[in-house]
Amino acid sequence: MQHSKAPLVFLAVLLLFLSPLFIRTVSANWYSYYSQSGYYGLWSIIYTPSSKPYTPSNDNQSHSVTTPGGGPWVQTGWLLYPTWSQAKQYYEYGVGGVHEVVQLNNQAWGTGIKYEVSYDGSTGSNKWCVWINGVQIRCWNDVHTAPSLLIAQSETHTTSDTVFWTDFTYVRVRNAAGTWVYPTLVNHVHADPPYGNTILTSESFRTWRHGIFLPLVVK
Repeated sequence: MQHSKAPLVFLAVLLLFLSPLFIRTVSANWYSYYSQSGYYGLWSIIYTPSSKPYTPSNDNQSHSVTTPGGGPWVQTGWLLYPTWSQAKQYYEYGVGGVHEVVQLNNQAWGTGIKYEVSYDGSTGSNKWCVWINGVQIRCWNDVHTAPSLLIAQSETHTTSDTVFWTDFTYVRVRNAAGTWVYPTLVNHVHADPPYGNTILTSESFRTWRHGIFLPLVVK
C-alpha cells in the first residue's frame, strides 16, 4: 500500500512557520529605544520595575542613555544579571580600542535614577561624559563630534525571553544653545519584536516585553 506524503509535507511546512515563535533565538541583540540626532546631551530618570524581572541564566539586560555604537561610544544606566538580587548602576564605554563595563551601586526595585551622557566642549577633544544623579562620573576624549545621535534604550542579548518593564521619564536633550529641552518621542521610538514601547507623556516612555515562552523540545 502506498502512503501519501501530504501529511508529512504539511507538518514540515507547519514547523517552518511555527519554529520562529517557539524556539529561543541565540546570538542576537534586541532593543527598545528612543533615538534622535542633532543634540549635545541626553538624560532621563530610568526606573527599575517594582520587582526583579525574569532574565534567563544565559542573558542580561541593561537600560541606559548612550552615544551611538559603531565607533567610540559611552553609556550609563542600570544593569541586571540573573544571579543578582538587585540591579546595579553602571557605565560602559568603547573608546580607543578599550571596552569596559564598570558596576557601581545597587538600584533598588521601583526606584528611578537620573542618568546622563553629554558633550563637554570646554576642554579636550570630542569629549563626552557620563553623569549619575547630577554627579559627573567619568569623561573620555576622542569619542566623536557633536551634535550627535543619542539614544535612550533597553537592551538584551542572547534570547528574547528576557522581560522588560522599564520607564524612561523626564527625558531631555541638550540643544546647540546649551538648553535642555523636551525630546520629540513621536516617530522616534522603535523596538525589535517581541519587545515594544509605549509613549506615556511628552517626556516619558516605557519599554516592555509581553508573551508566553513555549520552547520546542526536540528529541
